Amino acid sequence: MKCFCAITAIFALLLGLLSGCAKTIPNVKIAEIGRRQVEFALSRHDTPPVVFETGLGGTLAWWREVYPPIAASATALAYNRAGGGASEAVASVRDGRHVVQELRGLLADQGLAPPYILVGHSLGGLYMQWYARHYPQEVAALILVDSTHPAQLKGRGGHRKLAVLAALAVRFVVAGNCRTGTGRAGSDRRRSAGGSRLSQRTGNRAECGATLGRPLGTG
Repeated sequence: MKCFCAITAIFALLLGLLSGCAKTIPNVKIAEIGRRQVEFALSRHDTPPVVFETGLGGTLAWWREVYPPIAASATALAYNRAGGGASEAVASVRDGRHVVQELRGLLADQGLAPPYILVGHSLGGLYMQWYARHYPQEVAALILVDSTHPAQLKGRGGHRKLAVLAALAVRFVVAGNCRTGTGRAGSDRRRSAGGSRLSQRTGNRAECGATLGRPLGTG
């Protein structure tokens, strides 16, 4: 019952887009998790943890209208993936498996036990779907906010979406937000065509959104 009430309240807040005036994320800290620095915000209450995952190139500040009112009465965690905000970049591939394992490491380090209420926006929704498929026993609910999905570039109009995606990816590269093999705001452009097909099937994504000639979805 406690879990159900928490999920209902959180869903209502998200649907209402929280017309409040909160503009900052409280209690942001940096801690060493798995030999690297991770930036996150955490509130602790006697409720199932609500875990926020941002979209492509995003930071935890993107949740500034949503996180504070939820964190006021629920255990909640918002964080920056490797290479985002003050979180240290990593050299591993930026796919669903690595991102989820890093998130699970952060949750375990902070003593946050499952089940979790996962909230994912855009590309973050794809990561949260990967989490829920591979660790269903750890998930109480999955809330997707304008989420990316594996087949969104298929079908009519897909080529137009790919053009927009390519422009977005170029913008991130030019802005220095995407480093080959470093995980900065995340991409690993060494992914093969086979890796792209795997991405569309399982939800693994390079955060820069595309490899040469093959769509990986928007974020």
